Amino acid sequence: MRGWGQLLIVALGGVLALMNLEPVAAANDDADPDGCSLAASGDVQRLITMADVEIRARSGNPAPGESTCTWSAYQRGLTADAPPDASLSLAFYHFANPARAEAQIQRIARDAPPPPSLVRTADPQDRIVGTDRTTVIARHGLDIAVIYAGQVQDMAHEKADWDYRIEALALQAVGAKVLGPVDDRATADTCHLVAAEHILALLTLSPSTIKPSLDGKRCFFSVKDGSGNIGAWVNNRGSAHLERENLGFNAAALKFQHDQTPFDPASNLVATADPTDRVVLNMEHPDEVWAVHGPYYVTLSLTDMTPAARAHPSWAYRVQRAALEAAGATIVPKPDIAPDPIVPGPVVARQADAPAAWTPPPHAAPPNAGLIEPLLHILAILARIRFFVMPVFIGLPILLSVWSSRAKSGGAKSRIVWWAVPAGVGPGLINMLFGTVITTKLIYHYGVAGSATVTATSDSGSRSNGRIILNHSVLIRTPDRQVISTSFASDDFNVYPPHNRTTYPGKGEMFTVRYLSHFPRDFVIVSDDGSPWASWMQCRNLRSAVEDARQKRDFAPDQEDYRKAYDDAARAEHDGGCDKDDGSG
Repeated sequence: MRGWGQLLIVALGGVLALMNLEPVAAANDDADPDGCSLAASGDVQRLITMADVEIRARSGNPAPGESTCTWSAYQRGLTADAPPDASLSLAFYHFANPARAEAQIQRIARDAPPPPSLVRTADPQDRIVGTDRTTVIARHGLDIAVIYAGQVQDMAHEKADWDYRIEALALQAVGAKVLGPVDDRATADTCHLVAAEHILALLTLSPSTIKPSLDGKRCFFSVKDGSGNIGAWVNNRGSAHLERENLGFNAAALKFQHDQTPFDPASNLVATADPTDRVVLNMEHPDEVWAVHGPYYVTLSLTDMTPAARAHPSWAYRVQRAALEAAGATIVPKPDIAPDPIVPGPVVARQADAPAAWTPPPHAAPPNAGLIEPLLHILAILARIRFFVMPVFIGLPILLSVWSSRAKSGGAKSRIVWWAVPAGVGPGLINMLFGTVITTKLIYHYGVAGSATVTATSDSGSRSNGRIILNHSVLIRTPDRQVISTSFASDDFNVYPPHNRTTYPGKGEMFTVRYLSHFPRDFVIVSDDGSPWASWMQCRNLRSAVEDARQKRDFAPDQEDYRKAYDDAARAEHDGGCDKDDGSG
């Protein structure tokens, strides 16, 4: 712990040296405060980790007028010499008078102009400066506090209100009276910084709703429309992806934007209250823009917009406006822009006209399914826990081999060593790499067909390949009208036919499953039949092919192959019943 804390203090000292911060202590003042008393450990913990940990604090007084503290997060029960999971450091400086404290802030602000503060305090003279997202400097009266948060965990760092809370912590440390956030945008996540109806009208003009989902600093909007079945929503074309980064201050955000898109033009189509706001356009793909407001850098990309939505005269303006809104900019309305289109709510058929539920084509289990179902059940369990089973498949044969090698040479036991390891490692690797594919195909063949819907999704608290694993609650209706409650996780990959990139039904969507009659927890989702969800999947693929072919044809209209490929893709979309425009006439 001592070595880690010293390293953080050295790193913090380096930050201060780069900022040319020169504390001048006041004469005849009270004793310097304990740095660890300036902030509550609970507030610090929320900034550096989302886990249930033990917080240990270490304070110091390097010089008159200077106090420091390093808070470190440890897994509970570890010894004192264990390395911390995350840390945060604070340095507090007390100056002789307010003018000297302000002079230090002014010196820092020359290189790092202060962003608009996210925190409202009782004293309008309170100041906030950030050299980057992990270093925040606050001033109140005679005092300055510097917080260095370069060792925090990603999950905590991506919380929507993280920037507000680190500013509030720095201001509280210098004695400022924090009154709360300046406005709702200070603590809002990316999905709530931009109005959902502004995103919806960029994607479709048909009667629809839009569903946001948040993944850390990223927000995804998916269009939903009425399928004609009561309570049965299916995905329609159209989605938006928003990602928001805090780069510390405006100059850093503008530099990052230029480095990412040096040859793309800036636009002045949207007026804002801040002259430093900037939007850059992707000339080849107008459905992608990059916006800067203050220290924030936002990427907005749209996919599968309908022609009617794309053709609206204010579409380009509204794309740029949405990106600036997501960055927190204040939009100044322009009277010469066409008014926003209004997307009506979804039209759902009356109960008397709508079928009660999706009924899949019948598929009874083969005659011998009852005998093989227990084996399939075991295979399904092994596939679901493949990451935990693999060490067992490897470890047990090795232990058996070690035990066998102690037998006499040439004995029956000694011969086990030659086949035990490959006999264990081989099935373990097969289960790890192909377990879900094998069980999915077997359950599809031996399972009974039923209809199903997702009733709820929840965060499992785990991640796979950097993505949050979601648990899906499912109701299955059997051919004899019984209802079975079960679930699956987003790392089960239980969709047939198997795909490299698996897409799952969303909440309320109707789809077909094949399940083992004696073990209904073991089921696969059918993505290639006529269910509402499968139909959307097939149309999405056809529309994607049309859009790809259109881009090639538009880029090289003189190429006969590209024109023919587009015509073939458009014909396939039409034959699949997927080319119905939403409101374009």
